[in-house]
Amino acid sequence: MICEECKKEGKKSTVRLGRCTATLMGFDPYWDKEGVYHDHDGNTLMTDYRCSNGHSWCEISKPNKCPGCNWPEEEKA
Repeated sequence: MICEECKKEGKKSTVRLGRCTATLMGFDPYWDKEGVYHDHDGNTLMTDYRCSNGHSWCEISKPNKCPGCNWPEEEKA
């Protein structure tokens, strides 16, 4: 991983992982009537980073797509 601010400034730095937090919504993976596996995990992960030059940022990961359908774009019960 590279600090984007350092990259813009032409500097090099090390990056340290900070706090990670996740939403804790429950979800229930299932197989539909055709035997297709669905995993509708709507949780997001927020991760803090800090570089050795003092820059800090947070990245938010969106829910993963379901391997069996177009969720989360298209809801399927």
